[in-house]
Amino acid sequence: IHLKLLLANKDIDKAKANIEQLRKDCDRAKGLLQETMQRTASLAKLKEQLGTNQAQLAQSNKELSSLGVFAFSQKRELSALIATLTSRCSRLEQEIAETQNYIKTNGTVEALENSIQSIERSIQERNAQLTNLNEELRDLQGQIEPVIEKLKDRQIIAMLYQHAEILPTLVDEPSVAMVIKSDDALRYM
Repeated sequence: IHLKLLLANKDIDKAKANIEQLRKDCDRAKGLLQETMQRTASLAKLKEQLGTNQAQLAQSNKELSSLGVFAFSQKRELSALIATLTSRCSRLEQEIAETQNYIKTNGTVEALENSIQSIERSIQERNAQLTNLNEELRDLQGQIEPVIEKLKDRQIIAMLYQHAEILPTLVDEPSVAMVIKSDDALRYM
């Protein structure tokens, strides 16, 4: 029984550690979900901005190509605008690529939500397992209590045995006599 108690306690400790790790994983996944949701929303805005800037860039290039040879100031203005728009488009494309890479690396919103649900189910299963282990431990403790009481009686009788004059009077007591008869070690004392 003692070995079973030790194993049950060890299993309970493992189950508690497992549940704690699952809770940390769930919290981490929830944090990633929030960040991914924000980045997904920002990705849509970035793509919209990129589309707008690309349309302006195409329009500016078209205007530049339609200008005559002597429209120097307009060409200069359009060239500066085209350079600015090209730079913006490049920056937006880089931000979009970084955001998509983040989502690809950490998972989509749907994948993270599924992961969180799976972790929460695992936590519930582990909690049920922990409840069963605790019930098993209570049963084992219930089984060991009579043994402990018996050992206490044995210790008392062994101490009384050292005082030989007291023991014969105790053997006349029916309850003590039953304990002694049922216990081989005490019977041989």
